[in-house]
Amino acid sequence: MKKSIILLSLSTASAIAATVWSPAPNAVASASWDTFTFSSFTPATGSQGAPQATTGGIVDTGSSVLNTSVFGNLNPPAGLIAGGDRYYLHSGGATWQPDLSLTAPVSFVRVSYSLGGAGSAYAIPPVIPGATPIGSSSYPAPDDGGQNIFYHDFELSGPSSSISVNDFGDSPPGFSFRSFDALLIEGFNSTPVQVPEPSSALLGLLGVAMVFRRKRA
Repeated sequence: MKKSIILLSLSTASAIAATVWSPAPNAVASASWDTFTFSSFTPATGSQGAPQATTGGIVDTGSSVLNTSVFGNLNPPAGLIAGGDRYYLHSGGATWQPDLSLTAPVSFVRVSYSLGGAGSAYAIPPVIPGATPIGSSSYPAPDDGGQNIFYHDFELSGPSSSISVNDFGDSPPGFSFRSFDALLIEGFNSTPVQVPEPSSALLGLLGVAMVFRRKRA
């Protein structure tokens, strides 16, 4: 009986998949975190380290970091799940604070986060001090992995190579029952393209519908 329980636990843990994003096609750089190492069952702040994946060749991984602040007391099974693939919270809560350093400036930034189990958006959204919010949206993970992805777009006050995002996440007292799956930050030199973009098939159907309406009129 004990062996069956152990095998079930292992199969459940291995079933957790990494987030598959729909990155904006005009991003000039990106950095993502999808594995976590810091956890605490009591109030504390710790580092999740440098981004584990980057694009664009201008991300300074040595100076980029994601910090996690836990508030309240977390009771098991809260904390790291499946070896750090997810950070689960039910009692208490946590906020996330990324700092992204680039070797070339950008003018726009998109902050995306993924919640497992089709969780709803955080009560405290990402904010970049001094930047202007220009849009936000969400979409389900394109691989049907079960995650909901939420993103917020910003226009910086001027080109910058240092991006600091205020703490975002749960609001006290917590009890959000959310699973934080991954974080993605993208930099742009032009307004971020909305994602996921409408497919050509969908656009074709819309066009047919418009023609049909015109004929009926």
